[in-house]
Amino acid sequence: MRNPLHTSTTDLLGMIGLQPKRSAASYVLPTLGALGVGMLAGAGLGLLLAPHRGADTRRMVGGKLSDLGHVVGDTAGKVVRKLKRAKANGSEAVTDALSEVRASEYGDDAYDLGRNLGVNT
Repeated sequence: MRNPLHTSTTDLLGMIGLQPKRSAASYVLPTLGALGVGMLAGAGLGLLLAPHRGADTRRMVGGKLSDLGHVVGDTAGKVVRKLKRAKANGSEAVTDALSEVRASEYGDDAYDLGRNLGVNT
């Protein structure tokens, strides 16, 4: 029998019929790798078996990628605008809440705390 002080966690778990829990990365990374290889293989076969000449296919693929870039850019712009709007609305709500708290019996302390945290009133 081996020295129990030099036994790994995996060995100890194995002795009682258990095994270590696999991490999420050990499931996700191989799956993403297989997906990437499949996508590359599919793209390669698609280009080899394309019904158009190489120049035409490249032009079509380039056009689709350009369209995708525009869609991604437009979507990112919309997200940024929505986030800015949400930030403005949130800041306004905090300012209103601070004004209400300032009117209460603990108002001055809460108001000073808000100012120290950088909230403009």
